[in-house]
Amino acid sequence: METTSSITNTLQSELFLEMNEKHESCDTHDIRSVRSTFKFKCKPPNKPCSEQLSVDEDGDVVVRRSPLTKGIIIEHINRTSLNMVGMQVWRSALLMGDFIMENRDIFTNDQIVLELGSGVGLTGIVAAMYCKEIIFTDINNKEILSLIEKNINLNQDLIVSRTTVLPMNFNEPELPDALYEKLKDLQILIAADGLLHFYTLFAFYGIKN
Repeated sequence: METTSSITNTLQSELFLEMNEKHESCDTHDIRSVRSTFKFKCKPPNKPCSEQLSVDEDGDVVVRRSPLTKGIIIEHINRTSLNMVGMQVWRSALLMGDFIMENRDIFTNDQIVLELGSGVGLTGIVAAMYCKEIIFTDINNKEILSLIEKNINLNQDLIVSRTTVLPMNFNEPELPDALYEKLKDLQILIAADGLLHFYTLFAFYGIKN
């Protein structure tokens, strides 16, 4: 991992600290780009192996569905200044990801989903494993938007959705034309940990309405 800079006025996600608690240098003030793998379990296809078949008392085949472990690879920054916290991974992204996985009846393959404040894209990538289209949005910052694109590309083997990455600022009075067009068919809006300031809260409700 290459050190990009060193700064004292930064903060670090508690999730990163927990994942790297065995490494003494994880809480250094050096700012680094890192990659983390977030593992999850999913049901395998219904393809029993003939050598492992068993039957119940009625003679019916018992299909064993042991979960398969897979992983979402996310590139992110190990610590940032307050105004760039979206480039870290926070616990709320995992909680929203769990919600999506546990509510597959909502996040179906005919749904179009807009994510506000996508950050590094983890939650949107989870949704992209199931839905028709995911629209990732965040502030118009080249570093953030390109990082979302990069993480989408890192997980193409998991993604089934059409994906779009667009800039969006909560405080702008008008939406970008490209995003406005997408809203016509929008069915689900998600946001994980997007309400950091009071002004963001009011702007968020402005979008909702």
